[in-house]
Amino acid sequence: QTCALPICFLYRMARNLVGTLIDISRKKIPLRDLESILHSKDRTKAGLGAPAHGLFLYQVFYKKEELNCVSDTLFDLC
Repeated sequence: QTCALPICFLYRMARNLVGTLIDISRKKIPLRDLESILHSKDRTKAGLGAPAHGLFLYQVFYKKEELNCVSDTLFDLC
């Protein structure tokens, strides 16, 4: 099970995160490199994206105070 807690998602972000974590588990990328890969914002330093089949969004957690770009009216719908 993989858990990602970003504020915003970019195109293919979940696939890239999962692919990188798989490469770390297979010892293709050292775990100690994960933080620098994420901070670099350079996808070429990450692992290959995981295939789309079998990946799905399970649950999303947001704290209202962390979402400056989202209208407060969206939270009224919950």
